[in-house]
Amino acid sequence: MAWDDREADFYADCIGRSDYARTVGSLLEAAGFRDLASLIDVGAGDGILSVPALRQGGMLTAIEPQPAMGRRLSARCADRLRLTLLATRWQRVLGTLPCHEAVFAANIPGLTDFPDRLYDAVRPRWRTVMAWVVPAQRGPRSFCLAGLLPPHLHGGDETPGLSLTLTALGPHRAPDSVTTVPWTFRAIFRDRGEALAHVRRRMGLAPGDPGIRDLDEALKGRLRTRADGRVEALVPKVSAVLIWRGSRDRNGPYRSEKKE
Repeated sequence: MAWDDREADFYADCIGRSDYARTVGSLLEAAGFRDLASLIDVGAGDGILSVPALRQGGMLTAIEPQPAMGRRLSARCADRLRLTLLATRWQRVLGTLPCHEAVFAANIPGLTDFPDRLYDAVRPRWRTVMAWVVPAQRGPRSFCLAGLLPPHLHGGDETPGLSLTLTALGPHRAPDSVTTVPWTFRAIFRDRGEALAHVRRRMGLAPGDPGIRDLDEALKGRLRTRADGRVEALVPKVSAVLIWRGSRDRNGPYRSEKKE
């Protein structure tokens, strides 16, 4: 299901209250993905990881077709970065962009569905470093709360996204380093009814669908009531940070700095 503004806002709010930015951001910083002068962010979302990686006044070229995410990204960059927001799919514009210091992509379908094609498209677009963030937990990748459900309900492939990515990239496109880190996706709802309605909608279950009873039963023990009366869903996740380092001769092809 494609995101509408409501789903985009829901995701951004949940990621913002999760420990994702702290844990994955720390890995990126430790890998040298920081103090960048210019960056292409493919599927930028609200820039929760890419914006902190740029120095004050840096240049961010963000490819983000979802309007709600674009608005959040613009607000995050205000008075900090020079933002060029391209509200379209990366397949339409990536080949037209000039080379930047770095490229970043996190949790977009291309990273697991066709990473070789994405890699080849971005290869001429960076000089110093490229970073991808890929799901690495065993479980479904269909939507953020699908990990709360048993396989017969979510119906998704449970192969870790990292395995799919590395297999498709092969040895010639392999990253210089891969580091994984666990974190927790945190969603808060007004009550249990709102939580169940959200998951039903994401699964495409219409009122009266016989699968609703099984879904409600599966979620019964996975939602906890907070002290303020709201309901919280905690979904364990693992992210992999893939790093490529390299340089570009002024008149020559890409040259990897990976040591054999």
